[in-house]
Amino acid sequence: MRWTTTPTDRHDHHPQHQSSTSAPPPPTPGPQSPVADPLLQDFLTNDLGLLTLAARHALSLDQLEAWLTSDATQRTLATIERLAAIRARAVAAQAAPLATTRLLNLTADPTTPPETARKAATTLLRAHRVPSPPPRPAGEVAR
Repeated sequence: MRWTTTPTDRHDHHPQHQSSTSAPPPPTPGPQSPVADPLLQDFLTNDLGLLTLAARHALSLDQLEAWLTSDATQRTLATIERLAAIRARAVAAQAAPLATTRLLNLTADPTTPPETARKAATTLLRAHRVPSPPPRPAGEVAR
């Protein structure tokens, strides 16, 4: 487990504030950089089972659970989830024009199978929030 000092600790024990004979205090647990935490990196990689993950980091399952459910880890995971959602929306927005063009091409290409063209058209309408027409009343014939 990595340990960091809190901003208060760094200030209180700055070389200008301590005598040359005093030893620095032991580090206190604090927030970690997700990049610097190999356990978090391995957990997020998702190619390891939980038993393998615990063994790789010399942890029991109880210790792994304690780490995963700790307030600090939960805050880090919540931040990662928020950032991933922001990233996914940005990537989707960036890809939308090309996807729209490709779907339009499918609907206009006479060699596209009818079911594929229908699905492409439906996807375009949904993506651009075009409401479906109301159903025809029973007995009404399409024009």
